[in-house]
Amino acid sequence: MAKKILFSLLIVFLVTIVSAQVEQKEYFEKKISHYKEMQKKGKTYQIIGGVSALVGIVSMSAAEWDCYSYGMGGSCDSDDPKAVVGALCLIGGISFGVTGVIYSSIGIKKIRQYKRIIENLSIGISPNSKTFEFQLVYKF
Repeated sequence: MAKKILFSLLIVFLVTIVSAQVEQKEYFEKKISHYKEMQKKGKTYQIIGGVSALVGIVSMSAAEWDCYSYGMGGSCDSDDPKAVVGALCLIGGISFGVTGVIYSSIGIKKIRQYKRIIENLSIGISPNSKTFEFQLVYKF
């Protein structure tokens, strides 16, 4: 009688552990999909930033500049609207590009981290017709 109760408690315990692992795996897979979206957003920001910076450089180079040199130094200024638009596009493009690099790198790092967590720990029950197997696997 005591063996049957102990065996029943063991089965309940193992089923609880396996169901908790399934919930944990679903949680980590949801995290992975979130960070994949973050990585895609980062790549999009990088593309937008690169194009914007390129447009800014082209606009600034097409503007008319008044340059003054005196002694060892000098300065340039422009009243041309192309120069202002170019400077704003360049600043915005660099900002978007840096943000994109940060988003992509965080996304890649977290995706690898959560995939490693999912692959490393595995608990399983395999009731065959002749035997009952319990597996606990942890990969280093």
